[in-house]
Formats: sequence, structure tokens, C-alpha cells
Amino acid sequence: PLRFWLNKLQRISPGDALPDDKSEPDAKEYGNILHDILQDITTRYPKAAASTNCEELAEEISGYAAECVAAHVAKQYGDTDSTLPITIRILQRNLIKTAQAFAKCHATDLCAGWEVILTEHRLVFSIPSGQSTAPFLFDMRVDRVDRHRDDGRMRVIDYKSNALPPNKVHWEKLPDHASELYKTYLPQEWTVQENNDKYHRWSSVQLPLYAEALRRLHQLPYLPETGFYNLPRTEPEAVQYHPMSGIDSKSEMTPELHEQAMQCVQTAACLMRSGLCLYSAESLGRSLKYNGFGALSIYKDPDPRVLCSLPPLDLPSSEN
Repeated sequence: PLRFWLNKLQRISPGDALPDDKSEPDAKEYGNILHDILQDITTRYPKAAASTNCEELAEEISGYAAECVAAHVAKQYGDTDSTLPITIRILQRNLIKTAQAFAKCHATDLCAGWEVILTEHRLVFSIPSGQSTAPFLFDMRVDRVDRHRDDGRMRVIDYKSNALPPNKVHWEKLPDHASELYKTYLPQEWTVQENNDKYHRWSSVQLPLYAEALRRLHQLPYLPETGFYNLPRTEPEAVQYHPMSGIDSKSEMTPELHEQAMQCVQTAACLMRSGLCLYSAESLGRSLKYNGFGALSIYKDPDPRVLCSLPPLDLPSSEN
């Protein structure tokens, strides 16, 4: 909750200013360029006829993908290929490999009947607060929404410039000391217990939120499929689609797990709205691998009994 409160509600972002002399794009800049390229590809090739030759389509999309990369790199860095810094030329080659690997997967999707109906689409919806207060309003942007031409089922796809499958992104196994803290003092909705008694926590509810938004906005009688396209920067040809799973990659995302994710969202939103429990993940014994507020500690005492008893913060008035 602390990171969300700082970044989304207070509009505070770590490292807003980047040095002018950086030699290569950071992860966010790389991801933005890649997203723009994939949006161009899926906009140009949103669907295919049932009689389409998949190999020929893949070759055609691959050619267009290389053109998109060249155009976006030139737009971003304002140079021709021969005058680009060596790091940017390496970046361009890797982007071409990634975009062309994606082109093959995309051609397979289209020939299998999937049709891209939305890209970079804004999803605005609300869920009940569970209290007497106003509903929680969510304003999100989804990378892509598909619909199958034969049966009409829908799916939401998120692009990730890493190699982690969805279960590694959405679930985290807790060490024993952290398990005790979560189990004893924090809402039950935040953890799930495995058969071996190991506890996992929801570390991200992105895909469940996308599924909930699509179900509510399109009045679907089922939960749409959600998943990632992994497009790792360090392995540009290792592009792969992963549907959302349960705690392990071999299990399925069940309606019960989805409902628990929504309860987790509701609980966390209630705490943030009231100004309670704004403590960092580090204070619960976790060691995060990414930067951004990692060194920030509003409350020095890591014991949730102390954190949860603190008075509410003075928050700006907001309906969200």
C-alpha cells in the first residue's frame, strides 16, 4: 500500500529526473518503445481470415516489425542508423529480434482465431468498498484485449519486458518470519497457504483487476482469460505467452482465487483510503529487487502491531 499511496495518490515518483548523459535507455524507456512497436504491429494486423497461410502471414508481419523498430528508434533518438551510438544500435538489433519473434507468435494467434479488438485501452470501473463509503474507482490502461472469432470469448494481454511467468509476478512465497507477521496481524485475504504449509502473498493483482474490469464493463457471464506476453530484454528471441495461473505455473487461475484477489484489492484500498497501514514491504521482512521508495521508511518499527495502531494520516480528499 505504501508504494501505491506515494506513487499513485500523492504523485511522488522516485528518480523523476534522469541524467542527460545516460548511455542507454532504462527499463521504463525500453518498455515504452517496445509497447509502441507492438501496438503498431497489432493495429496493422488485428485479425486474419480462416484460410490465411500462417507461415506467409508470419513472414509478412516480421518484415513490418523491422520497419516499426527502425521508425521508432529514429523517432526516439533522432539519428540515422549509421550515426546512432553503439548502445542504441545494439538496442535496435535486440528490438528487431524481439519484434520479429513476437510477429511469429502473433501470426499463430491470428490464425488460431484470435482478433485484436483493443490496444492501449483505458478501463474505468468501480467495485464496492464493502463499507458505507463510496465505491472504489479504478482507472487503468490495458495493453491489449482479444476476442475469438468463433465463440466470442475474450482475453486480456499484458506485455512484460522480462522473462517471469505470471505466477512469479503475482505471488511471492513468504519466509517463515514474514509468514508469522502476515498470518497474525494482517488481513487474511492477503495470503494463501499451500499444501506444504508455506504461505504466499499476492504481490500484484494486475491481471485479476483486468479480468474484473472486462467482466463488469462487457457484462460477461465468465471470467475472461488473462495472461502475459513475456518479451525479455536480455533474451530478445525468447518471446512467449503465459496465461494467468495459480500459485504454481501448473495450476489454473480459479474463480475462488480471483475472488480472493478482489478481496485483497478491497482490503488494501480501504486501508489506503483511511490512511492506515501505510508501511513498506521492507518493514515486513521482504527484500525487494527493484528500486523506488526502497530506502523510504515512514515507520521505523517493523512490528505490524505498532504500524496498525498508528492514527490515520491526513490525506487529501479524494473519491478514489
